[in-house]
Amino acid sequence: PEVPLPATFKEFLQNLGPNTRYSYRKKKQNLENRHHVELQVVRNQGEELREAVETFITLHGKRWKGLGFPSAFDDPRQRKFLHEVTGNFAAGDGFG
Repeated sequence: PEVPLPATFKEFLQNLGPNTRYSYRKKKQNLENRHHVELQVVRNQGEELREAVETFITLHGKRWKGLGFPSAFDDPRQRKFLHEVTGNFAAGDGFG
């Protein structure tokens, strides 16, 4: 199955239902009020992308393990999949 993605995040938000949009914005605001948040967009393949994905995996793991749950990325196959998908998107190939 395929789901076409809008060209921009703004368009993506506009396609969501009003309750989902409200929930997203509220959670984003709460996060920004409690923590220093920085969004970085990585568009190239290579070391910068690999480091960004590893940072995401580390943060994800800290979040879930801190709540007493495993991380989805404890499994090396899931880590590999995430690296492949992000590499394909950075190359403009989508799921290639």
